[in-house]
Amino acid sequence: NTGINIDMVAATDGFQTNTGVSINVSAGDNNLGLAITSTGNHLKMFSSANASDYCLMKVEANGATTISTNDNDGTAGTLTLDADGDIRLNADNGTVDIYDDTAKHFVFDCTNTRMRIFDDTTESDFLDITVGANGASTISTVDNDGTAGHLTLDPDGDVIVSGAHVKIDATKNLYLDGGTDTFIAEHSADYARFS
Repeated sequence: NTGINIDMVAATDGFQTNTGVSINVSAGDNNLGLAITSTGNHLKMFSSANASDYCLMKVEANGATTISTNDNDGTAGTLTLDADGDIRLNADNGTVDIYDDTAKHFVFDCTNTRMRIFDDTTESDFLDITVGANGASTISTVDNDGTAGHLTLDPDGDVIVSGAHVKIDATKNLYLDGGTDTFIAEHSADYARFS
């Protein structure tokens, strides 16, 4: 059943502009242009090229809102935000998640000032970039079932450290041959060992 059906077709002569619905609400203490209550989707917008391609907007309990797209014969139903200004994501709970289908890949954690990137097969393996007081920052990895969470720097150029010391834990080695034989390590206080 359809409550209101509006069908506007322009004439063939000259340049014309059609507007299906124009709403102007003003001068009230509280103005609301359009109010929709639905037990399903609240808004469905169809492509003029194919009525099987569309965008849905749905509001559920607690105001949880979903905007989804459907490409009838593929996965090209891209959702684009094209702002003539800034795009602001304001999550009062402090977390913005990015998924690929049902797999979580990125978490922007505003509460802990941290970005977390997950492995594409398990959320138990991840990399964190955390910023603390005074801008002190840490890049860390977690291998859930081992110690293979290596961090590799592979630039198409040099690795340059400017304006800072390079500090290595006393129990760790600085390898010069890819991590097998040749390394520099602390022998004892104020003494280095080359091996």
